Amino acid sequence: MRYKIRRAVFEDEDLLMSFREKIYPPDHKSLNREYWRWKFLKHPWAKEIPFFVLISDGKIVGTQGYWPVRFNIREQLIDGAMLIDLRVLDSFKGLPAVKLYRAVQSKYIVNMGASLSEDARRFFNSARWVDLSDQVSDLYYLLKLTGAESSFIDKVKFAVRLVEKKIKKMKFAGGISSEYQLKVGDNYPESIESLLQNIQSGACSTFKDVNWLRWRYEQCPIYKYQYASFYSENNLKGVLIFRIQSTPSRKVCQIVDFYCPQEDVFMLLLVKFIEFCQNENFSAIETKTTGNIAKMFLEIGFRKGENSLGLMMHDKDKCLFDEFVQSCLFPFVIGDSDLW
Repeated sequence: MRYKIRRAVFEDEDLLMSFREKIYPPDHKSLNREYWRWKFLKHPWAKEIPFFVLISDGKIVGTQGYWPVRFNIREQLIDGAMLIDLRVLDSFKGLPAVKLYRAVQSKYIVNMGASLSEDARRFFNSARWVDLSDQVSDLYYLLKLTGAESSFIDKVKFAVRLVEKKIKKMKFAGGISSEYQLKVGDNYPESIESLLQNIQSGACSTFKDVNWLRWRYEQCPIYKYQYASFYSENNLKGVLIFRIQSTPSRKVCQIVDFYCPQEDVFMLLLVKFIEFCQNENFSAIETKTTGNIAKMFLEIGFRKGENSLGLMMHDKDKCLFDEFVQSCLFPFVIGDSDLW
């Protein structure tokens, strides 16, 4: 069996789509050419096309893509990669798949993967990646009950009372929560850059800038994202980024990212956002995140669901890895993956 591995070029698109038609069901988002171009041809930090192909007899038989990621560790920027789109035909699993993976993994000191299937987790585990899946909390907040869900009504009432109790406890220099305003729109607020800098001045964080935000949430061709911006005296204090997933019977709000340096303000932002979602007649709010941020969601009435997200990391520098991962320092949110 002869094969070769190389970085993708623009002319591979037709071959790539023929391969994907064998892997994905009809109408899957990965068969959308614009979606693939957005993911791999328009990433603002990619100096080369961040996609490798496995080729045999002139056909693509496997792929491994990645998103460039930047980690801020003790105010030092470290380039890494989020590995995505690992797909190989069954007959090429084994050594060809391993070599394809290594072509990407060797480019960066830090690599991670999210939204991993059980097969992918077994594969990365064999390559000595560390599984961080148990650090991710799958969180939800029910807002509207129908049919079989009606048995949960008492629990939801309790969650609402818990939020109201939190509002009464949250006192700030200028009064209580009435001094804060929530504004929702399709574009990021102009002052978000200073907010990002404040968040990224801590010990460990993922680095993001306005160019990354614009690419990730405004240029995506298949999903529409919105910004919920939180102000006090016209000063931006926090931002939530979300999208709405609608079916004929329900509308679910999915929080994909958030930026708010102060924990107490962030909790109040969540309370205000719950009120907004109630007014919009959403059925539920969902998110996935790690560490202390997940605890804040739980404190105001969110509950844990069964976590189905595989999250793993690999680091060639063990000291760096320990610095970044231990004690739930790894600040992952669902927007850091390509799942939502």
